[in-house]
Amino acid sequence: MATRVCLRIMVMLCALFAALGSSGAVRSAAFAAVPSESHPALVRIGLQIHNLAGIDEVKERWEVTGTLIASWRDRSLAYRPRNPRDRDHDIARPAWHPVLVFRNEVNQTRFSNSDTYALPDGTVMQTQDFAAVLSTDLDLRRFPFDSETLPVIVESGGEDADRVILQFDPRLSAVPKARYAEIAQWKITGMSGHPDTETLPGRSIRGIAFALAIRRNSNPYVWKFIIPLILLVIVSWVAFWLSPEEFTTKDQLSTAIATLLIIVAFNLVASNQLPKTNYVTYIDAMLFVSFVFVIIAIGFIVAIHLHRRSQNRALWLRRLAGVALPLSFLVTQVLLVMAFSI
Repeated sequence: MATRVCLRIMVMLCALFAALGSSGAVRSAAFAAVPSESHPALVRIGLQIHNLAGIDEVKERWEVTGTLIASWRDRSLAYRPRNPRDRDHDIARPAWHPVLVFRNEVNQTRFSNSDTYALPDGTVMQTQDFAAVLSTDLDLRRFPFDSETLPVIVESGGEDADRVILQFDPRLSAVPKARYAEIAQWKITGMSGHPDTETLPGRSIRGIAFALAIRRNSNPYVWKFIIPLILLVIVSWVAFWLSPEEFTTKDQLSTAIATLLIIVAFNLVASNQLPKTNYVTYIDAMLFVSFVFVIIAIGFIVAIHLHRRSQNRALWLRRLAGVALPLSFLVTQVLLVMAFSI
């Protein structure tokens, strides 16, 4: 009798231990961060830009270095700190971690200095340094007064790409403040992020589209191109402001033609330094307008020469050109600024 009672007690204890073991397994599985179709993983993404290395306006690509930060929750990695200095634990091989890629990369991005660690509440942090060459779509219509937005599209890769939701975390993102982080022509003005979804056959990948805002430094172009062009056009009008006795028609024509040749040479030199686009930029329109106004000035000089026998008619044409050309040039410049929304 006593033997049967002991056997029953042993069976009950075994069943109890088995039940406890199974409940622990269920609990650990519930806390695991491995994503599934019914329970996708939520990963917060931050981007820290270190250096804007270069922008190729012809190939529409840019180079950047920085750190990509990912954060997600895995309660199975939660722990109780042993002392105030026990703030995080390094993780050599986490049970699961997101595979992050740049969708708009030109070449395969090099990641380095990868570090993964867990916080006491089970939050896992992963940091990766990178040097990337990314493609972009530049809008240079307002050149050299343009501002651009350089995209960094981050998405999850691998087999579970469609079971991961990336969320922009501004607290983990930053742009550099040091002057060496920028290049001569461009200044970084800020960065933002918003959800971006790529739809593929049979699945959708939910990523983040970061937007690095930059503004061009227009001062060199103003002093080297725009102001010299305006001065050259004004030189072609000087003949209309001087008296006919001091500046003959022959001298006027020589000055205007010389100015025209200078603008043509100026245009040839500038074409090697300006961006090559399949659309008209502000500086292109500025060069064309300057060329046209010098041609119009030459036309007035020829008209004055043809009416040289009628002194009153020739004098009226000189006065008309001396007033109409500057005013119309000013109006044209205002219209150009409005047309290109500068």
